Order: sequence, then structure tokens, then C-alpha cells
Amino acid sequence: EGLSSGEFYDKYWASSPDFSAQNPSSIFRREWVVSLSRKLVWKTHLDVGCGNGRLIECIHHASAGSGLHTGIDVSPKVIAGNQGALPHHRFMVKDVSQDSLDATFDLVTCLEVLEHLPVEGSERAVATLASSCSPGGHLLVTVPTGRIHETERAFGHIRHFNLEDIERLFRRHGVETVSIQRWGWPFHDLSRELANIHPRASLRAFASDRPSPLSSFIFALWTQLNRFNSFKRGQQLLFVGRKISG
Repeated sequence: EGLSSGEFYDKYWASSPDFSAQNPSSIFRREWVVSLSRKLVWKTHLDVGCGNGRLIECIHHASAGSGLHTGIDVSPKVIAGNQGALPHHRFMVKDVSQDSLDATFDLVTCLEVLEHLPVEGSERAVATLASSCSPGGHLLVTVPTGRIHETERAFGHIRHFNLEDIERLFRRHGVETVSIQRWGWPFHDLSRELANIHPRASLRAFASDRPSPLSSFIFALWTQLNRFNSFKRGQQLLFVGRKISG
């Protein structure tokens, strides 16, 4: 439609403001990050592609309100909303593939962002993620792997990654791999396949601002099923990196 990145995600958040609240895979990713954030030592946190700030709030509550949180996103509307709704955190309009940041952070999170960028954009984004992380600090990154489905193209996916892509990108910018896992088999992967049997119907049913009671029930069921997924196989990559000191 010729929309800029900011306009695209303004439109997305306006039409699906609470999609990530119930989405089973989004719930898993937040729980994964929160669990790790409890084990790591940090005082400052940057969330790249923060959307409506839900991940920041989850980490904030899990840490009993300690730490300083900053969120960046390309959507001016969502950032303006966050500034009003969550004034105890800092939010800025930034495009990680184009803009630099004037600070470094002990913990950097970036969930489901890099797949929305072309090759050169993802390279610049990883450089920015790395430069925004303090020496010895940690980066928690998730991206999808496997083929790009029609529903994912509707959400702006351009590129999916493999393990070697992610490790190589971050190593090039001074980030060593602490762990990298493939998660999602069988239930997360199955949900992607089922949603794309009739992708338009799936988008209408599940990617709306008011999911039906049936859609909400399926989301809740799949959230529980996802707890049985393998961490050795699947179409979701989970990367933990550490910024090399010096």
C-alpha cells in the first residue's frame, strides 16, 4: 500500500491493539524473557520494537519495580499512547534499522522484529542492538525460522532466519552466543500450519481487536499446549547473547 514502516504499524496497532495479549506464542516469548531477566544482573533495559509496552511491564513487575526501562518503536501512535499510559517508563520513536541510540543498556530485548527488515536493514539493526548493549550485558532476541506463511506476510514478515544467520550477524558486531535454541515443535509449529489452511479467515478470526469467545478459547488452549513444546526443534529461534567486553 506504499505505507512507511511507521504508518504500517500505526495501522496494525490501531486494528489489533490486544492481539499480543492473548496470542499463545507472544505469551510464551514474554514468559521466556521474564524468566531469563530474573536470572541476569541488570539495572537498565531497552526493549526494541516495544509495541504497547506489555513486555516492559511484565519485566517491571517481575523485578518488583527495580530497574529503568526504555522502549522504542517505529509507530508514533503507539509511542504516544505508551507515554500517556506508562509514564514511569521512557518511550521513543526510533527505527532500529536507521536510528542510533545515545545510551547503552545492561539488558536489550528484541522480540519478533528482525524478520520485518530486508537484509541490509537487519544488518544495521543488529549493529544498533549490539552498540546499545553495555559491555558484559545481555541481548535476548527471538525471530521465526522456516518458510514465510501468508498470515506472516500480512504482518510484514520479509525474511526468516536460521541459527547460523543469527549467530553470524551478532558475532560480527561483538556479541558472543550464550545459547541459541529452536523451540515450537509440535504445537507452535502446528498452529502456523493450521492458520494458513485458510489464512484470510484466520486473520479475521484471530488478528482482530475483538476476538470471539471461540477464538479466545482456542488461544487459551494453545497457550497451555505450547508449554509442552520442544526446545530442540521448532520454527521459533531463541537467542541469548553477551556483549563482549572491550
